[in-house]
Amino acid sequence: MTLAHLSLFVVTSLATSTTPQAPPPSCLPTCPPSAACTGGTLQTVCFEVATDGGAASSTCAAGLGSPPWDSALPPPSLAAPPILLPRFDPASVPSCARLIQAELQFECDVQGSLAYYNGSTLSGCNTILTSGETFHVAHPVLGPAGLDATLQITQFATLAPGATFTVVLPTTTLFEPDLAQGELPVCITDPVVLASEFLVNGANTTLRIDHAAQIVTNGGCGSGAQVISSVCGAIRARVLYTYCTASAPGASFCAGDGLDPAVTTPCPCGNVGAAGHGCANSANAAGALLDATGCSVTQPDTVALLASGMSGTTPVTFFKGDQSAAGGVPFFDGVRCVDGALVRLATNPSSAGTSSYPLPGQLALSVRGNTPVGSGLTGYYQVSYRNAALAFCPPATANVTNGYSIVW
Repeated sequence: MTLAHLSLFVVTSLATSTTPQAPPPSCLPTCPPSAACTGGTLQTVCFEVATDGGAASSTCAAGLGSPPWDSALPPPSLAAPPILLPRFDPASVPSCARLIQAELQFECDVQGSLAYYNGSTLSGCNTILTSGETFHVAHPVLGPAGLDATLQITQFATLAPGATFTVVLPTTTLFEPDLAQGELPVCITDPVVLASEFLVNGANTTLRIDHAAQIVTNGGCGSGAQVISSVCGAIRARVLYTYCTASAPGASFCAGDGLDPAVTTPCPCGNVGAAGHGCANSANAAGALLDATGCSVTQPDTVALLASGMSGTTPVTFFKGDQSAAGGVPFFDGVRCVDGALVRLATNPSSAGTSSYPLPGQLALSVRGNTPVGSGLTGYYQVSYRNAALAFCPPATANVTNGYSIVW
């Protein structure tokens, strides 16, 4: 099996193995560590499901299944029930978590025998016996070709009249992808794919993986020959979810404190604020601060923007951009930090210099800002407020907080 990297990992060819391989550490990710968890902690949860082997069979080893995997049924493919793995649910982990990577791993087992009987009483014959199973795994992230893995053994035999020859296939395991053979792990990091295929969304709570098995035989003893097969198999699938937990839904940026090295635009009249705040205003030498609480990965999100340190009870405007102006742009008594397509989220009242969004009855932040949960889009937020003290930094009449960014 080889993996070709397009927008997703696509499995494109067949793998054949007759030698048992050492199993990888159970439920350990093989994908490279993600760098998309700045300020948070990476954690991984793993789920493993095996095919239901059906009724117990004396011809199958423990853990390997009889029908529909085995046995007396001839080719072609034998359809098997799908494997169902749970999708990632942020509510299932101790804290609000953002899914940033999913990894798929598969194991195929097969064992059994294939007997070939020469029904002729007059002449011998030559035959080639091939016994095994082919697993086909289908899932959108694997692309249209899916994943095919074949476990088999082939042997040439000469049969006398009325003789029977049996090929025994010992228990053999194939791991996919086979890292020892240079195959790449199946790592899914695209936020849109994670949201649509792996993240809990409404009633779609399982990850469906379809698969099928086939017994492969080939003989050369004519119409009088008889094949008696007894092949058992199983397939196991694992999905490993790597998620990021953080103490806040996003991060502050573009402060008017004179300390942020990314900000190249100074506060307009030297009115530098406190660390992490916006430029100073007439009521607060520390400047106004924009922060956030809540969870940005739930449906709907619970994020609240919190602005404090402003002047009086004047209404304030919460706005969002789809780009960052990290270097800053002059804006009245402050420095604007957001850019691109701007959305005025709301103009809300303030009390004692504090205000928040959303208030009861207002849309969730991700909805109002057109940044759907799980989309991978980044929203850049800031708050402007009136500051019309004539003696403070004239003639400007307004100021802004620092910026705050959230990856949805």
